[in-house]
Amino acid sequence: MKNGSENNPQFYQEEDYNFPYHHLPQLNNGSWSFGISWFHSLDYLTLLEFILMKAKQKKAKKILDFGCGDGRLVKELINENDNEIYGVDISKKALTFARLFCKDENNKVFFEDIKNLNQSDFDFIVATEVLEHIHEDELQSALKDISGIIKNDGHFLVTVPSVVRQPMPKKHYRHYTLNLLEDHIRDFFVIEEVFYLNKKSFFSNLIRRFLHNKIFTLNASYLNKFITKIYKKYLFYGNEKNGLNIALLLKKKT
Repeated sequence: MKNGSENNPQFYQEEDYNFPYHHLPQLNNGSWSFGISWFHSLDYLTLLEFILMKAKQKKAKKILDFGCGDGRLVKELINENDNEIYGVDISKKALTFARLFCKDENNKVFFEDIKNLNQSDFDFIVATEVLEHIHEDELQSALKDISGIIKNDGHFLVTVPSVVRQPMPKKHYRHYTLNLLEDHIRDFFVIEEVFYLNKKSFFSNLIRRFLHNKIFTLNASYLNKFITKIYKKYLFYGNEKNGLNIALLLKKKT
């Protein structure tokens, strides 16, 4: 992936990893806690809970988090499973946090390149909010590499920001429609399920502003439980017109 320039999205992603921001919000056994001041906690916790649910449904035994960042999802997968869990990310800074939070003292979990894994036959691979960070020229190569290490009956779970999510940050190359995402994965994968997550609405914006604004941040446990129930019931899932994220559950093309 191309980096090292302020004109390149990876430059801004590296800047984000000056702090392990993904570890701020907590799942707390289903009663979410929204962190100190991260405005997008609701979105991220939705993605985490959705991925963990799908991994459990598919009874995944060997899991790869492709584009694992600071290791937050890997940490949750390790906590929920006794299975083989691996993470790959090109950011050395992010992997430093990942190894610390996941206690990967022997460097057996996290790798900088999928080719350094020396592993194959994964039955579940996740790329959550990753494809939008990959340059168009390199995307097909990355998807081919993933296809090469997943079992024929395995699953590839992809989440990306949709075009509903605006403005697009500098660290992204693109936001997605379903058609564009289908075009990008069609050579290697077929779609099994489509989901739209994080419903955009006046109500969801009101909740965010209520929890976190310029004056205060609310993080009381009783309030978190109430907000969690409301969000999961009314805002967890969206549709093509209002979903801030698209999630595809994919099967390898054979």
